[in-house]
Amino acid sequence: MRPGNALKEAIKSMDDLSRQLRDNTDRKVEGLIARYQQGMDFDSLLADMGMVDTSYDRRILTQSIERLKKERRVIQASGLYRLPARLVNAG
Repeated sequence: MRPGNALKEAIKSMDDLSRQLRDNTDRKVEGLIARYQQGMDFDSLLADMGMVDTSYDRRILTQSIERLKKERRVIQASGLYRLPARLVNAG
């Protein structure tokens, strides 16, 4: 295999893994939004997802929420405003 082809394949594999991680995070965030709207405690939600209230996790969740809003994968965007301000305004 030529070095250029190996590099292209490596980049494609990294892009695929990145897309899978992003999709998995989006699914978790969709679940987070639904459970939060049903009244579950925010810290319990993060713990259930294996996340903690750190700036990194807030940034990841915020990016997913923004992506979901853009893709209109959340049924009602107005429900996002009921999320804690520390999540919605993180970043």
